Amino acid sequence: MDDKTAEIVNQQYEQYPYPYREAEHEKERLLSPGMSDLPLVNSLGFKGKADISKFRVLIAGGGTGDAVIFLAEQLK
Repeated sequence: MDDKTAEIVNQQYEQYPYPYREAEHEKERLLSPGMSDLPLVNSLGFKGKADISKFRVLIAGGGTGDAVIFLAEQLK
């Protein structure tokens, strides 16, 4: 991807984040994306047998990072 295209894509993500959010609300709330609840992931994906303390995850695409932040908060 050339620099011009990368800048256009970056501007699109900045203008239309998904999920939509107001930046000033970030310090006051933690968004709970679907399928990021560890007990639910463990239940549906591992029949409740996964050791959550050793859980590793890759969020493809990443979006605004809500899923990663929500998972990290559950693991701390």
